[in-house]
Amino acid sequence: MKTILVAHILLFLNMCSICKSDESFEILEGFKNKMIFVEGGPVQMKNDYEETRTIHLKDFYLSQFEVTVGEYKKYCKDTGIDISYYEPDWGWLNDHPVVNVTPSDSINFCEWLFRKTGKKYRLPTEAEWEKAARSSGNQLP
Repeated sequence: MKTILVAHILLFLNMCSICKSDESFEILEGFKNKMIFVEGGPVQMKNDYEETRTIHLKDFYLSQFEVTVGEYKKYCKDTGIDISYYEPDWGWLNDHPVVNVTPSDSINFCEWLFRKTGKKYRLPTEAEWEKAARSSGNQLP
C-alpha cells in the first residue's frame, strides 16, 4: 500500500445512496474543501509482480483537495491536541496541505468529522485513490 496517507489526509465519505454526478457538498462550515462525487466503475490495479487486475468500485465522494493546515488546526483546537508537534521545519501556512500526520492521526480526524457532522468519513482505499486520480479520462471539478 502506498505511504501517501502519512503525508496528507484524504477524506472519503461512504455513499449511502446514488447521487447525481454534479453534486458536491461542504464538509464542515468554515472548511474551504468540498467533497466531490466520483463515479464508480472498473479500475485497473497492478500488484508487486506487475500483474494487472480489475477492481469494480461503487460511486463515492472524495475531498477535492488535501486537508489544509487551517482545517487541521480547527480539529486540534477542538480536541485539545498540540499542533506544534506536527509542524514541519518550514512552518505552517493555513492554506497548505497538512503534513507529518500518521494514519492513526488521520483516522482520528475522520472520527472527529463524524462527531461534528453525523456523516461517516474514512480514508480512501488504494483503488479509490487510483480511480479518482485517473478520473477515467474526465476532469474532476
